[in-house]
Amino acid sequence: MPNPHDIARDFILRHLYLIHERARIPKTAGLKITDLARALKPKGFKLQEVASNLDYLVQKGWVREVVETRTFTTPRGTTQQAEKRSYKISDSGIDRRVPRVPVLHLGLLTFPRIPTAHSHPNPPANPIPRPTCTPLCQIAHIH
Repeated sequence: MPNPHDIARDFILRHLYLIHERARIPKTAGLKITDLARALKPKGFKLQEVASNLDYLVQKGWVREVVETRTFTTPRGTTQQAEKRSYKISDSGIDRRVPRVPVLHLGLLTFPRIPTAHSHPNPPANPIPRPTCTPLCQIAHIH
């Protein structure tokens, strides 16, 4: 019997893989847990489900937790430290859970030639005659 958490874990890994593929620099390949939960909310997953399954994936080594320590000064002038945690898919997560999509190698594509009015050697006569100008109209037009 399949584990019901496998679906959530699969969605988490797939989303992290997409972020990994689209990242221009390694620093942008990570996501905060709230951003990950927000991305998976339309699929019906709550923050608690995402958090517990993400923790499992970190323990298995399929997702890596990146901790960045930041120092900032408060408005009162004291210095505080805060940790920013983000999550990235690991190399084993890419190899294990995200199936590689086979690339289709297509030969030269050929399309059938569809005859049009422009490609016909003898185009049909225009059924609508060209309008003739009146003396009042000739002032506005140059022929």
